[in-house]
Amino acid sequence: MLYMQSSVKITALVVSYNPSLELLYKNIISIKSQVDKIILVDNSDSFSIQEGVANLFKKDEDIIIIQLKKNLGIAYAQNLAIMRAIKENSDFVITFDQDSSVQEGLINCLYEEYNLAKQSLGNKVACIGPSVINERDNVRYEKYFKNSVCLLPTIYSVKSIISSGTLYNTEIFSIVGLNKAEWFIDSIDIEWCYRARYLGYHILMTTKVAMKHNLGAKDISLFFGKSINVGSPIRLYYVYRNWIFSLREPHFPFKYKIKLISMMPIKFLIFSMISPKRKRMSYILKGISDGLKKNHSLNGE
Repeated sequence: MLYMQSSVKITALVVSYNPSLELLYKNIISIKSQVDKIILVDNSDSFSIQEGVANLFKKDEDIIIIQLKKNLGIAYAQNLAIMRAIKENSDFVITFDQDSSVQEGLINCLYEEYNLAKQSLGNKVACIGPSVINERDNVRYEKYFKNSVCLLPTIYSVKSIISSGTLYNTEIFSIVGLNKAEWFIDSIDIEWCYRARYLGYHILMTTKVAMKHNLGAKDISLFFGKSINVGSPIRLYYVYRNWIFSLREPHFPFKYKIKLISMMPIKFLIFSMISPKRKRMSYILKGISDGLKKNHSLNGE
């Protein structure tokens, strides 16, 4: 096992928000044996959950718990964890959500694939992530491979990947920068990936290892065999607001911006038919309004 036999230090960064303590504990344990240290940033606004998270690993020196006492967003929490990992002299960080299902050997495999890609690309590797499996139906999300470039038998250069399960060399953050904390949630990972690609770096995904993950709370079937991920109504506020923010960013190509503009009315119509309809429409309209006003409020209410 290449990583385990080297002096490289890898830190896992986990962000939680009012999690199931049982599931969080199970997932942290599955990660712990694969890394040198874990930094858990808790965004929970429930006092009882805050206490529960604080007590889970209080005697474990390899797990650092940072509690924000309120929800400041996944971007801010990840930034805080990245800066702490750099302070702890970590060579690599790998980011996870609270519900990420991490199989044995995943991190070592990603590290091996990272180094394999680096032999071909030099220092132009921004990050690498596993293939993503929809935990609800056990089917791989193929959209991440769309318009990708196969660099090696198991490694693809893709447009963007989700942050959960993604491995980064810590040096990359001094070049590309951190997440946009003011975006709070949604499109955070996409924006960072496009920024890295704009600077000439590759975003990689490997088929050698996969990770189960849930995008949204459920999948709803549409026409022509298509489906859509559906989350809570308030997420639509951040989705639409951050789409509009994306239109102003120079590192998003014109083609991508046209795609966003075309998706907005289509998804508006789709979500107008999904209960609770009025609430979803209200959040979308507020997201559009705040996006146009350049309002970076963390609260969509």
